[in-house]
Amino acid sequence: MSASQSLSSSVRQRAAGAYQYAQRSLDLVVEPETRLRAYDASYAMASTRPLIFSAAATLVCFSALPMLLFALFAVSVAAMAVGGAILFALFWLALGVLVLVPTLGVSALLALLVWAWAAGSFVVGRAAYRAVVAWEAGRTAQQQQQQQQKDGKAQKQIKQQQQQQQQPPPVPQSRPEKKAANGNGNGNGHEAPATVVVA
Repeated sequence: MSASQSLSSSVRQRAAGAYQYAQRSLDLVVEPETRLRAYDASYAMASTRPLIFSAAATLVCFSALPMLLFALFAVSVAAMAVGGAILFALFWLALGVLVLVPTLGVSALLALLVWAWAAGSFVVGRAAYRAVVAWEAGRTAQQQQQQQQKDGKAQKQIKQQQQQQQQPPPVPQSRPEKKAANGNGNGNGHEAPATVVVA
């Protein structure tokens, strides 16, 4: 007995939960006030005009199944359309990814090649520039050294010329000369002194 009671209580609880869920869903679709007005209008029509109400109820009962099937068909068509659109979009996205991946590989390879070329050109250009600067510096230093040597030689020559110009005039020195045979001497056989300028 306890097993059947627990089973019936669980069924009642589930039925009550399903009814409450249906009631909440119906309240979301149709407001309770609107639904209450429809119930009151249906009851009033059933009380005042039972033949028309029974005809409308029979029509609704027999038309409910085709309308429900049409609603299911419309929902399934919409779902298929959405699903087909999603599958169509996914197919073309996958195809685009299949094209994109090799394209990105090629573009990355080209980018690396251009970067390596630019970096290599920069390194080689910098080394060449430094070599040219060092060569120019050495050449300039050599030219300056040669110029200094030339200037030193020119200054030495100028100093020598200045020293030669600053030397005192030559002093006259007397040198004995032999007496000539014509008797121009002093009579004792000695030579007369002659003035000679030594440069």
